[in-house]
Amino acid sequence: MKSLGMEQTLPPYEVLPTGVNMEELPRTTTTTAVTVEEEQPPPRDHLVWSLFTTLYGNFCCLGFLAFFFSVKARDRKVLGDRSGALSYGSTAKCLNITALVLNIIAVHLTPQRQGEEVQGPPPHRSVAG
Repeated sequence: MKSLGMEQTLPPYEVLPTGVNMEELPRTTTTTAVTVEEEQPPPRDHLVWSLFTTLYGNFCCLGFLAFFFSVKARDRKVLGDRSGALSYGSTAKCLNITALVLNIIAVHLTPQRQGEEVQGPPPHRSVAG
């Protein structure tokens, strides 16, 4: 008597006929290829770098634009859109680099006037009582 939902299955092997030895049978090998995809790191959004560029080196609003693209990259990363996050993150990185280079040029290549010295704090006067 069979129970419902249970089917009788054949064994996973065949019974050898009488008189046949296992050593006499040809050997076959079965290979199985398994493709394992490597876990890729999440795309970078450069949010902290963009924030510091916005606060300390916002040359021609490039820091603000970098911050904008960094936020967009983070949004895309959260939504699972890897290619969009890579694109926005790459744009933010380029804007950060451009702002950094322009700030370095502006600070270091600004001509100083000849003969001018930087004024220090006023001399300390002691109060005689």
